[in-house]
Amino acid sequence: PMRIVEISAEPIENYPYWIVQTGGRNEQGDRVIEKVNLPIFLGKIAGLGEGLDAIIATSDLQGNVKEGDVEYLLGIKLPEFLSMFIQLELPNLDINKIGVVLCGDLYANLDKRGGRGDVKDVWRAFNKCFKWVVGVAGNHDDFGQTNEFESFKREADIHYLHGQIKEIDKINFGGISGIIGKPDKPQRIEEKEYLTTLKKILLKQTSAVLLHHGPNAIEKEEELQGSEAIRKVIELSPPNLIFCGHSHWEKPFVTLGNGAQIVNLDARVVILINENVLS
Repeated sequence: PMRIVEISAEPIENYPYWIVQTGGRNEQGDRVIEKVNLPIFLGKIAGLGEGLDAIIATSDLQGNVKEGDVEYLLGIKLPEFLSMFIQLELPNLDINKIGVVLCGDLYANLDKRGGRGDVKDVWRAFNKCFKWVVGVAGNHDDFGQTNEFESFKREADIHYLHGQIKEIDKINFGGISGIIGKPDKPQRIEEKEYLTTLKKILLKQTSAVLLHHGPNAIEKEEELQGSEAIRKVIELSPPNLIFCGHSHWEKPFVTLGNGAQIVNLDARVVILINENVLS
């Protein structure tokens, strides 16, 4: 299995974007938007093998980038920026040997907070700039009509996971899309089914497990948000490497009591360099 060797405590770069403030309306009742930064962290990973120089992992890119009067989803413009940034700042990495991990919630709308929307083009934008994309859906993600979604999942180097394990570049990725909730809503899974599926994937000790809905954790007296039920299943399983989003943690990375490593990607990017690549 893959293991995180380290992740920088501070971001090495920031990428500006726009979000709708929580509950923020002005006197006219219009939404207030604000400019924030997407932090980009650098880390080192073991067990990537020969085929890859690095993995870019991110989730919850719930914002927009403005160019003149045109608004783009953050995830449409970010891959191009990351590609340029890597070529300038990390020239020892081969851009064609970098895979991308997406953990959901890649849609945003500057008219209102939340909402669901089509994110296929975000996946495609990452796929165009890098070697392949593997990921899960978040509760705000839509992939169009069933036939569109099915053909999207067949596109070259796009690997959508829900309840299964896929081997890419000799790395086994398991993943579960959506969050625990009432199954009558989109991208919601009944708790028992979610936890049973998670248990099965964790027991197979894949290289990495991708979730949108992640575990909670206690770190130095501080409670990090997430699902207690998910954490308990992870702690009772062999130690896995887990990427997740959905709930924001102040820090990107914790290790649970059983040795499981949790990388929280909510509104951040982590570039994980293969430890065998000379820096």
